[in-house]
Amino acid sequence: MTAFNLSQFHTQKPVGQALFKTLEIYHPRIGVLRYVRDMVSQQLLIEAGAERNPGETVTFEPLLFSAPRPDQVENQQSAITVNLPRVGTNVIQLIKQIDGLDWLTPAAMIYREYLEGISGPQAIYEYSIDSINLGGMDVSLVAADENAANFRVATIYTTEEFPGLDDL
Repeated sequence: MTAFNLSQFHTQKPVGQALFKTLEIYHPRIGVLRYVRDMVSQQLLIEAGAERNPGETVTFEPLLFSAPRPDQVENQQSAITVNLPRVGTNVIQLIKQIDGLDWLTPAAMIYREYLEGISGPQAIYEYSIDSINLGGMDVSLVAADENAANFRVATIYTTEEFPGLDDL
């Protein structure tokens, strides 16, 4: 079997070569969760420059999810909505562990695509989760590559500019 690169795979759809779509979700409160859109778990290599487990082969657990292939347009924000139908109470309980001030630390999500027979991810998209929507047993994650928590929206006032602050 000839191994195709990712662009060839999407244009030619070769028979016998699988595409593995994966999600890595991280928040300090719940740790790292790794899922593959497949019926069986997969041992896959994490890229050398990753924040967590660089260069290691890790297990991605099977999970039914739908996510469109992210569009990358230069100088524009990229966003993705991932739908997790019928996730069960264990995932919902993990989400509920993030409470209070924990929400000030944004959760990270990495979408990767792997091709069977090729070591390492062929596409990597890094996002910050903007919102989590719970509907019964369904979860929807909305993520973007610009993290609003990193934007400075306040002004730092100094005593040089406002001498009255010394009296506070």
